[in-house]
Amino acid sequence: MTGRTTLLLVEDEPIIALAERRSLEREGYAVIHASTGEQAVDVAVDGGHSIDLILMDIDLGPGIDGTEAAQRILETHPIPLVFLSSHTEKAYTDLAEQITSYGYIVKNSGDTVLLASIRMAFRLYEANMSLRRSEEQFRLLAENAPDLIYRIELLPERRYSYVSPSALAITGYAPDDYYADPDLGMKLIHPLDKEHAWNLMESGTAFREPIVLRWCRKDGTVIWMEQNNAPVHDESGALVAIEGIARDITERKKLVESLRESNGRLEAFLNISKEVSAATEMEPLLQLIVDSAAEVTKLQSNAIYLKDSDDTIRLSATTPPIPDGFPEELRKAPLCDHPHIKKALETRHSVIVEDTSTVELTNAEREVVQMRNLKTILYLPVCHCEQTLGVLILASMGEPHLVPSEEVKLLQGFANQAGHVIHRVLTP
Repeated sequence: MTGRTTLLLVEDEPIIALAERRSLEREGYAVIHASTGEQAVDVAVDGGHSIDLILMDIDLGPGIDGTEAAQRILETHPIPLVFLSSHTEKAYTDLAEQITSYGYIVKNSGDTVLLASIRMAFRLYEANMSLRRSEEQFRLLAENAPDLIYRIELLPERRYSYVSPSALAITGYAPDDYYADPDLGMKLIHPLDKEHAWNLMESGTAFREPIVLRWCRKDGTVIWMEQNNAPVHDESGALVAIEGIARDITERKKLVESLRESNGRLEAFLNISKEVSAATEMEPLLQLIVDSAAEVTKLQSNAIYLKDSDDTIRLSATTPPIPDGFPEELRKAPLCDHPHIKKALETRHSVIVEDTSTVELTNAEREVVQMRNLKTILYLPVCHCEQTLGVLILASMGEPHLVPSEEVKLLQGFANQAGHVIHRVLTP
């Protein structure tokens, strides 16, 4: 052996201690001797020595015995400790095993056994330390991971043996809630997904591939979770536990749904564009434009104004239909009374009023807003080449509505195509 590994030899018999010390020093070990349990505790805990391993006799005369000394030392210093005793009774070996698992050497077994046992104790200690480091790394990973990591025991009784701290942020329930209620995992599953979840478990699909289910958080919010489960079997092949990782994929599901909706709207616009392009009469064409825009958006109140002149506009079509009593002056109105329409016409760019209750409006604009209970308004210029023909207005009723930028671009493209068709119909 190379290096100076320090051993604490605890032995009350001077002659035995001397013989063992010489044997150990011949092997290159540095040896510190203690003859009582109290002295051993003082040297190991408060003596300022760096002890690598302890050889502990059990019978140490008056005072505390070796088992008591070992327990006191190991409370604060988890170093390898091997008992070295003349006792071979089962009661002694069982007691030693409860205190430490690094070995029990019967005295007078010879130097070969003693030295081999010390080397084995060091190897076992290194293996234990490596395992502890791995466990600590896993613990840190699990406790800091955004995903929910869990293990549920199925036998001898169903219970959660581990739930990562992220459970609180994801589900609203702390790990202690899971430990107290082994059924909590199933209770979280959305009622409409419970039967599907049971079918996945019974068929074994839940162990072969990721499963996606809706969960209900403690606050009632519904979230989408993707779970990867692994079965744990005992030596007989019985399923005894399930280990798994669950990830909140709600935002991903929303994105997929948003893309699906966008693709659906795009397809709808393409179909509607064909109808618009085939129109030959102005009035049906304008009504088709506003009705089609309502069909493919969540904006319920739509209208199209065409320019009468450079200074005035005329309401040409709406959906829903204009109610009886709608003021004639609002059908044909000066642009100066409608600055948002004017801005869209002059800039040839879309204009958005996100919430009509938070922006300044003219009296004319306010009258239209109140009559139709408009909240979010999107103004889209209707153009043909360099000519601005009018404006397509799309609005939500009752509540504000977020219009994504991609949807604005899609609607502006639709308005531009409508402008080309309007120009064709207007031009003989």
